[in-house]
Order: sequence, then structure tokens, then C-alpha cells
Amino acid sequence: MTISVFGMDARKTVVIVTPGAQTGTGGIAKIVDHTVRCWPADSQFKLKVVDTYGTSGPVRGAVQMPFYFIGAMATVLYALLFGNVQILHLNMTERLSVWRKLTFATIGTIFGVPVIMHMHGADFSEYFEQLPKWRQGIVRRIMRSCSTVLVLGTYWKEFVAMRLAIPPNKIRVLYNAVPMAADQASKPAARCRLLFLGIVGERKGVDTLLSALAHPLMAAADWEAVIGGNGEVHRFEALAAKLGLTDRVKFTGLLDTAAVKDQFSEADIFVLPSRNEGLPVALIEAMSYGCAIVSTPVGSIGDAIISEESGLLVDAGDSEGLAQALFRLVDNSELRLQLGARAKNKFTASFTLPHYISELNSVYENATHQPVARRGVGLQRPIA
Repeated sequence: MTISVFGMDARKTVVIVTPGAQTGTGGIAKIVDHTVRCWPADSQFKLKVVDTYGTSGPVRGAVQMPFYFIGAMATVLYALLFGNVQILHLNMTERLSVWRKLTFATIGTIFGVPVIMHMHGADFSEYFEQLPKWRQGIVRRIMRSCSTVLVLGTYWKEFVAMRLAIPPNKIRVLYNAVPMAADQASKPAARCRLLFLGIVGERKGVDTLLSALAHPLMAAADWEAVIGGNGEVHRFEALAAKLGLTDRVKFTGLLDTAAVKDQFSEADIFVLPSRNEGLPVALIEAMSYGCAIVSTPVGSIGDAIISEESGLLVDAGDSEGLAQALFRLVDNSELRLQLGARAKNKFTASFTLPHYISELNSVYENATHQPVARRGVGLQRPIA
């Protein structure tokens, strides 16, 4: 039996490096937490999560981040030197996260360990295009050294192939997944409930949403809306008041897991008019609850929602189009139920946790069967 720095265990250790570990407030933390909780005990792989950022919120977290990063680096280095580490699984977003994860990827390559780069950043493409050419070259070179690049859907697969020059055989689509929601009792006939969950800000299209809700079409309809999440809450509360929406729109701030479930259970329509996205976890959750979806065709949302079939899609920033789509659903309960049922069927077919975990286990198996050259010394680490 091999003795690992993470305990005595004969299984191969996968070190999952991620911001916020399992208790962060974002979608990555949810995915990692679901993965660890549901990981099969009989898998040949053992998961160890290492936090690079902390979980104390955006302000305090930014102050703590350098200390978490140094601690994570020390943990990973020690594990590579003395542990039974077979894979580094790096969860990357954008901006500074890119350089933190590329540092880990470089270290993994030096040690000859397969590196899986899991791309989550909604703004990664914009961030990459704004980089100087020489920094783009660094990103491409290190990303190409990874054994596998996991992406959230078709848009991101095409982006990393075309702009990062990643070989197709190294790219794999892995859709986000969440637990199946419990069957819901029929909702009472009351005013239509709209729900937004996410970071309250312009990237998620909260400004567009409020403009749509203030549209004359919506003014005469029977609805109420909940906007849940952290971010620029006070700014958009003030905008809602200016638009005369205070009596119909409620801002809740950040919600815990139980409160999120309650909101989804009561929602008829889930609306997410984002300008940029990966594949939002909240949207996948809404599909599992059978909510009618109104969103935008950005990132990999189009892999989950086909307009007029499993939801309605409108162009990002189009408040007029968003108002019309929302009015259609508020005004037509039969259409809401049809689209919600189809969204749930799509969820069952593509976004369940068992499917996600099976796919991820397959990614790990493939990575350990590929020889990895140690950078700079020309040796190969035997993978068993």
C-alpha cells in the first residue's frame, strides 16, 4: 500500500486546485462540492481539494488570496514530492486566476504529472483577446502542455481550438451538472413568479432585466420577481426604485442552499440575460426544477437551451426582446409548462451528476494512460 501525504491509501490521488474549495459562493465551488460528495468509493481515484482563494467574499477574499495561494502551492509541491499524486485538476476562470493556474500547470509539467485544465471563466475569451501578443503566447504554450483541456460546451471548444491552438484530441466537453431536484407539487394559481440568481451586475444582465420589467408590456401583466445574489445589490435596488419596480421586485442578497431550493420551488420562470457566460450552474439548476427559461445565447447556454424548444433566448442587452419573451410566458401558462417540462427532460438527458462523474472518471483514466514528458529534462513519468 502506498502512503500518501493525504493519508494511507492505495488509490491514485487527484489534486483538485480551485478557488473557494467546496464552500465558496460561486458555481465552481458547487460543482466541486457535488463531485466530492458523490464520488464513488470504489473509484481508483481519490480526490483532494486545495483552495487557492479562500471563501470569505470578494473583498476579504482578495486580501486573503495571496496567503491561500502560497499555502496551496506549498501543499501541491509537497504532495508532488512525497505523495501518490497522479493528476492535477486545475479549475481556471479569468484574469489573475489564469496566471495562478498556469503556474500550477507549469509545476505539474515539470514533475511529469498529467495536468487537466478545466475552463470556467465567462470572461476568459475577452480577457485573452485584450492581452499583449507575448502574453497570449505564454497562455497558449502552457495550455498546450496540459494533458486535457476541459470546456463547458461547443462555444468554448471552438474557442480553445482556434485561439489557443489546442489540439482537438486534448479538448473534451464536460457540461456542468447538479443533483436532480425533487418532484415538485403543482404550483397554486397565483401571480407568476420570476427568478434571477447570480452575481448582481451588468455581466449577468441585471440592468437589462430591470429595463425589461419596467416595459409597458410587463406593467399590465401579473407577476413578481426575485433577484437573488451578491454583487452590486444596492446600485440595482436604486435603479429598480427609479423605474418604479420596488413593489414587484425583491432583492434578497446572497442565499444559502436551503433558500435557493425554496426559490426554485416557487419560481415559474428563471431569467438570466447574461452578456458573457461559461455554462451557468444556476441555469442548470433551474432546468432540474422544470422552470421555464429565458436567457441569452452566450457562452455554452445554447448547448442547454434551444430557443422555442426548451426555453426562450434573446440577444444580450436587448431589453425590448427580453420584455416580449417574459410577457409571452407570464401571459401563457401552457407555454410556460411546456418549455419547463422540455428543459427538465434536457437536464435529465445531459446534466445529471451521475453522468458528470462518469465522464470525469473517464477523463482521469485517459490522463493516467498517457505518458507525460518532464519539462526541461526529457524524461517521462511512468503512469500506472
